[in-house]
Amino acid sequence: MLSHELPEDLMNEIIVRLPVKSLLRFKCVAKSWYALITDSCFIAEHLERSRSISKSRRLKLIFQLDSFTRVPYISLISKDQPYVLHDIEPLPHKEYWGFYGQCDGIFCLHVININEEGDNEHKRKFWDPKNKGYNPDKGNLILWNPATKEDKLIPVSQCLLPKSIASVMFGFGFDPITKDYKIVQVSDWPLEGGVRLVEVYNLSTDSWRVLDVVVPDFEVCFGGCTSYLNGVYYWLVFGLNGITRSSILSFDFGKEVFRMMQLPLAIDSLHGPSDVFVLDQSLAFVKHSYATRKSKVWVTNEHGVESSWTEKFEIGPLDEFQSILGSWRDNEILIDTFGGQMISYNLQNQHINAPKMSYDFGHVDSLVPLIEEIFGFDYVDSLVPLVGGRKHNKI
Repeated sequence: MLSHELPEDLMNEIIVRLPVKSLLRFKCVAKSWYALITDSCFIAEHLERSRSISKSRRLKLIFQLDSFTRVPYISLISKDQPYVLHDIEPLPHKEYWGFYGQCDGIFCLHVININEEGDNEHKRKFWDPKNKGYNPDKGNLILWNPATKEDKLIPVSQCLLPKSIASVMFGFGFDPITKDYKIVQVSDWPLEGGVRLVEVYNLSTDSWRVLDVVVPDFEVCFGGCTSYLNGVYYWLVFGLNGITRSSILSFDFGKEVFRMMQLPLAIDSLHGPSDVFVLDQSLAFVKHSYATRKSKVWVTNEHGVESSWTEKFEIGPLDEFQSILGSWRDNEILIDTFGGQMISYNLQNQHINAPKMSYDFGHVDSLVPLIEEIFGFDYVDSLVPLVGGRKHNKI
């Protein structure tokens, strides 16, 4: 019995509804509580409830990267709150360089370690004199659960060719068949013979393995235009014949196969901002026109079926469109604009609002940072552990 006053099944029903922050404290109450909260079945049930809450409240975790420090201001917002619900501390002593999605409350990040002893040492370590800039290849991939404050360093693949994080496409997701979290990495450019090196990392084994699989031909991936949905990761890529043949490349984590999906037939080129994203559990594509200052959004009615593209709605006119961060309130979407600003756009009346972000509270040296990039993800309060992970370990 977990309590002398309540039946065990009733107590379980109460505990599974609590947020992760409370459950982490309750693990110390008794051995029976610890056993329950760390049980895989309990974690799975808690995750399902968290998904439902996240979907109904439109919980979003927003990363706003300072253009100078590359350290993010991380805010949790909700459709029911005009302001930030609360701030989330970033991983200490790290610059953020890449975001490869979230799955079940776990984020896959590319970070660079900052020397704690001062900026001069940091500059000597990461400055690239040839290109006169910081070299992101000095960094690492990590998995991070902000709810449990646990992070895990991903070992560097021994087969990575070329030896450069910046020259590899990454994707993070869940294998519904083996119930394992995976990272896939694909060489950005073909190797000798036109073959691309593909490797898959399994969290359960903490190791990489080479995958003997055919990757459809393409030239190069659009930087941040990626998305994940239902066990499949998507990249927006240039086709072999240039910009007019751009497509969506996908990787199925369960079947471990790639496929190419054509864009809507109405798309004749990708001049201007374009992106793939998830909208109400459907894969979506947005294309902005500088000429009309409007953006059109298409969604797929069937996952992976290119003939099912349907034009959903039009946004604008907007002068500074960058990407869509997903749906938020009823009939509203979050939009990242040039200049590091985020707005909510009402699809019915075209009203624009600006959610209040972390740095507006002036808690960082009372200075407003120069925001360079914004990334937004659905947030799930998750107990899912990272095998071998540690609490904010120093990489």
